[in-house]
Amino acid sequence: MGFARPSPLWLLVPGLFLFAAPAQPPSASEIQEMVQQVADVTGFKPKRPVPSATISKADWKLWLEQELKRKVKPEEIRAQELALKKFGLVPKDFDLRKTTVELYAEQAAAFYDSDKKRMTFVEGFLDQTVALTLPHELAHALADQQFNLEKFLDKGAKNDDAQLARLAVAEGQATWVMLEITVRKMGQSFFKTPQLISQYASAITDTGSSAMPVLQGAPLYIRRTLVFPYSQGLLFQNAVVEKLGQRAFDQVLRSPPETTQEIMHAEMYLAGVHTSRPALPSFDGIKSYRTLTEGTLGEIDVQLLLEQFGSADEASRLSPGWKGGVYALLEQKKDRGIVLTWTVDWSTPGQAREFITRYQNVLRQKSQSVQFATQSDTELSGTTDEGAFQVRAAGTRTEGVEGLPARLNANRSGGAGAIY
Repeated sequence: MGFARPSPLWLLVPGLFLFAAPAQPPSASEIQEMVQQVADVTGFKPKRPVPSATISKADWKLWLEQELKRKVKPEEIRAQELALKKFGLVPKDFDLRKTTVELYAEQAAAFYDSDKKRMTFVEGFLDQTVALTLPHELAHALADQQFNLEKFLDKGAKNDDAQLARLAVAEGQATWVMLEITVRKMGQSFFKTPQLISQYASAITDTGSSAMPVLQGAPLYIRRTLVFPYSQGLLFQNAVVEKLGQRAFDQVLRSPPETTQEIMHAEMYLAGVHTSRPALPSFDGIKSYRTLTEGTLGEIDVQLLLEQFGSADEASRLSPGWKGGVYALLEQKKDRGIVLTWTVDWSTPGQAREFITRYQNVLRQKSQSVQFATQSDTELSGTTDEGAFQVRAAGTRTEGVEGLPARLNANRSGGAGAIY
């Protein structure tokens, strides 16, 4: 994902893989027995035992705060939070650091820590049984022994669409293994009946549990990107297993997808379809700004943006036309004014124009006030409470600049990509 990786539970603290906790920590023999079951499913051979530890809830939250401070710089948190706010995906008073810790503390109860190469259980969580959750964590452990999961995640650009795609590989695979081991006890297998998996993915997507009030109170974008690696990752893994069988487990880690679009449309991954990386628009005075953060604006980002400010049906229909996207958040060096620039490539010119039309609702709803100087299916311009904006469609491309303090200037003499 391109901006402020608002899947903070997993992406701001790489190397941490979470799921619900067992009623009692498993014994060493139970762990070893389950390691072998995971190996039978994935084909990964265990290279060493997986140790475990138990910590208190208080120590768990303290550890989270320390880990976040150790791995994520304050300026990175600030840039991510600002990007979320500029896109209108979170409220103006949203606190990314605070929410990250609270969400972790609420949801996480057992995790495989790829830094220390061990499983850790948090006392006081009785959500699931050992038989259900243990294979999920040990699937991470066994994959880590083959590929080093922390390095695997870090190879995707930090806080980017590529890293969310890699996280969906890791979590989707572990969830698939967990469920496969569970259904085998009922005499079934996803290897033989892959269509069974859809009902499990739907259940994961449903985040309606009152047991997680922080998650339920989070903005749509936060909620959906948090479950994306599990629900969509599960469907992705299942599609590759259906095509490649057991080889799928090695394949997706050795040659992972590059975008969330490949996770959402596994046939594109299997066909080796690649996406574009369009240029960002420029504007007059850009040299007086510095880049706070930049990255990929993925299909999942576009879908959720359209859904939040429109409808789920509109978003599901238009977002698969995404063919590439980028964004950058810039800060004025003197007065620290913030400018958002972005570009999205589409499959057809019609989709580019439709996105412009839909983006009118985005501008209206994310701003306290908006005044349009130009409104058409190829151009939007005007001002909001945060400054001047201009959004344009040309061919299959849409691009925007938002937050400039100056009056709009239609001069396009700045060369390719310049809109001010």
